Amino acid sequence: MARPHIDFIQAQALPWTSGLHGALGMFQIKTLAHDSETGAATFIARVPPGWRGAAACYLPFDQEIYILDGELEAQGQKFGLDCYGYWPAGFQQWGQASPAGADVLVFAEGTPDIVLGKPLPGRFDVSKAVPHRDTHEMPWSNEGIDPDYAWFGMSWKVLRHDPATEATTFLLDTPAQRHPPDWMGRDELHHCREEIMLLAGELCCPYGIMTAGAYLNRPAGIRHGPYYSRFGNTLIGRVDGKLENNFGTTAQKLTLKPPHQPRLPDALKPLADAYRLERY
Repeated sequence: MARPHIDFIQAQALPWTSGLHGALGMFQIKTLAHDSETGAATFIARVPPGWRGAAACYLPFDQEIYILDGELEAQGQKFGLDCYGYWPAGFQQWGQASPAGADVLVFAEGTPDIVLGKPLPGRFDVSKAVPHRDTHEMPWSNEGIDPDYAWFGMSWKVLRHDPATEATTFLLDTPAQRHPPDWMGRDELHHCREEIMLLAGELCCPYGIMTAGAYLNRPAGIRHGPYYSRFGNTLIGRVDGKLENNFGTTAQKLTLKPPHQPRLPDALKPLADAYRLERY
């Protein structure tokens, strides 16, 4: 499995390391997941105050960014808190800077590096780019939410959707204290890979209580859940294909205090208990 199954790790438990050398300068990063075959990675980049990028450059792979803290400038746009961008391979980048610094969630579909200059005409198709999106200016919607989850009261903001592959990136919001009838929930699986980072609130699952900063990467076909949120939550999610919930046939009892037993690769198991939620 090139990109490991992580379900779940708190980003606060991961170390900052030096990375992204070369034309990008040197950032401190927290690697959330890494694909050993393709070099693709999901990470948090800490952009230092005063950073300025190359005058003109592009990436030879797709990349998405979401601003967790601070502010970033790129392509004549200001990316403030919760701003999003999808820059496909070959998308021309310029004017990148961060006067005050920023923490940026990055989904990179290749080894993080850039190519200086401009791409050759016709080499890349950048028509599906989402150059800049201020998520605060987008309305919440429940259109397209699985009706089997109506009890959850969820709404979402679709940041990007590719009609050809059904790949989708979204914000999902869940109110507090919503539960299925009789507190009985079914597990589920998807036929696509999904990754999630909790931005606020908490989420209870059979593997423990996820709080803000929790990250998971789940390959296709792995059963998971059920879920419940005592206080509500907001998360950013990303799938690489059509998102369908295939529910199991046997329901299980939900609990407000599930045991802490995340499913992690060997390299992350020593961090399983770091930053775990201890209430009161």
